[in-house]
Amino acid sequence: MLSLLMTTLHREGVRVSDCEDANTPLGMYSTRDIDRIIEYCNTAQAFFGIPFCIPYIYQCLNDTFPSAKFILTTRGSGEDWFRSCENMAIYLYGKIPSLDDFRRYPRSYYGWNYESHQALFGEGIEFDDAETKIKVYNEHIDIAKAYFDGQPDLLLVVNMQKECAFREICEFLQLKSHYDSFPVLHHKS
Repeated sequence: MLSLLMTTLHREGVRVSDCEDANTPLGMYSTRDIDRIIEYCNTAQAFFGIPFCIPYIYQCLNDTFPSAKFILTTRGSGEDWFRSCENMAIYLYGKIPSLDDFRRYPRSYYGWNYESHQALFGEGIEFDDAETKIKVYNEHIDIAKAYFDGQPDLLLVVNMQKECAFREICEFLQLKSHYDSFPVLHHKS
């Protein structure tokens, strides 16, 4: 869903970070090199995923870019979100992956998926640990909402399962679009 959001924003004229480049800053997070992440943020107008969803990165970026807007995409429930993660994993791996599968998957580099998973959920948390991952997901939402409390112009929390999600995002970003919902870009076969 996030790649659909970014592709659609790009079609609407927003300068979006390259998907592969978006994976590169993970090492920056692990070394706490926020200056390199800030430098990276000067390359586009919109970013998604890792490292931007890792705890406390968005707070540092908000301090540096105080007028930046943040979009927190959610699902109807933690369980819906976890099922979506499972479906994506099955699409990528053909099964529910283990941590060893994450170590061997060649994304930006071998082990990137493992490192990102550990950064988000903690050391040794297996992919199928629904209870822990849903707890982390819900805490992330609560922390973000608390951080931006009283600043509705800076944070949009949007349920991507709602039909009006695209319209909410366009209004928040003050984009005029000829779409009312996410356009169908391609179909999975």
